[in-house]
Formats: sequence, C-alpha cells, structure tokens
Amino acid sequence: MVSALYELQIKEELVTLYWDVGNREVKVAIGAAALQHCVGITDLYLVAGILYLNIKKLKGGNIKLLVFPDSVDKQSYRRLRVAARWASIAPKKE
Repeated sequence: MVSALYELQIKEELVTLYWDVGNREVKVAIGAAALQHCVGITDLYLVAGILYLNIKKLKGGNIKLLVFPDSVDKQSYRRLRVAARWASIAPKKE
C-alpha cells in the first residue's frame, strides 16, 4: 500500500501503451515520443478495478503503469481487463 501511494505521488508524463496480446508485443511511448519496443510485461495485477503493469524496456529500466477505470475510454478499459485476465505474460519464444 505504501509503495502504491508513493507511485501515485510522482507526477509523470502521459504514457501510451500498445499491447498486441496475440503476438506478445508491447510498445510504450512516454509523452510525445515515438512508440518503443519493450521486452514485455514482467508483472501484471488487477486489483479492485485498477490495473498495474510493470513493463521491461529494451534499453534497461522498467515502466510501472497504473491504469484506472476513468483514465481510458470504457471500451479500451474493458479490453485491457480481459487481456489482463487471460493473456500470458511469459516472454515470447523465438
């Protein structure tokens, strides 16, 4: 709980998430930057309607993303919840 409160206090830029569940492809853009490929999602939790994603970037570091129900449109949030419940976050095998 303390960790979640700490994460909420940090003001960050808008994050754009592209998640192709079928191909296990994740791309993220921070602010106005272009989408960047990521290694994948290392942690994923859906608790009380809040979706937590820990996304590992290709060039080191992670992006911790909290998605609240009112932060995206209804249809997108529904799709994210379904993906969070049924998607495999294991790394894609080449």
